[in-house]
Amino acid sequence: AAAAVDEGHVVALGCAGFRKQGGEEHVTLDDQWHLGSCTKSMTASVVAMLVEEGKLRWESIISKVLGGICTDMDDEWKEVTLEQLLVHRGGAPHEASADIWTVACGRLGTPSEQRHAFVQGVPVKKPEKPPGTHWIYSDSGYSIVGVMMEHVTGEPWEKLMRDRLCEPLGMTTAGFGEPASPGDTNQPWGHHGYEAPYTPVAPGPDADNPPAIGPAGTVHCSMADFARYVM
Repeated sequence: AAAAVDEGHVVALGCAGFRKQGGEEHVTLDDQWHLGSCTKSMTASVVAMLVEEGKLRWESIISKVLGGICTDMDDEWKEVTLEQLLVHRGGAPHEASADIWTVACGRLGTPSEQRHAFVQGVPVKKPEKPPGTHWIYSDSGYSIVGVMMEHVTGEPWEKLMRDRLCEPLGMTTAGFGEPASPGDTNQPWGHHGYEAPYTPVAPGPDADNPPAIGPAGTVHCSMADFARYVM
């Protein structure tokens, strides 16, 4: 599926193929696509709104915002800034440690509770590299950002995204997690593999990133709604 945008207008929109490898259901222009890490730019957009409102600053440090949540924070984490996390230079690991990831995949509690548990665990361990010295692509860093957003607003990250980004832009199809219903091909499925033949992944708890890293990659929406965001 693809959309072409020119000077604030969608000039072309199209799709082709099937909702899953080996299936018979064709994709449609109304189908909802998992956007993966494009979610990060959406999270950053809402962060910028909070900065404009004075609820956060680009220079806000983790220890000031989350010190009451992350009581066992390693000293190297304490001066990491919001901006460093957003640009993947905060020392956050490329992949969370196995013990933290196992808890995240258990999906216990509300999405906010899952994120808080995840973020309580990450800064206990030393950063992967000294903060500010290396670029390390990190979902964990964006999870920390999401909890910072929740802490200063008192609202779940999902609500912040809906209220401040999706609804104002008219993104009526936007949601979180895998778009297809369990046991159904009413929306496109995810697939494993980097080249054909791809392996379809049935919708269910393990078909998408856990809510613990939602701010890094769980938004889905139609291609037309994605174009509204891009514009």
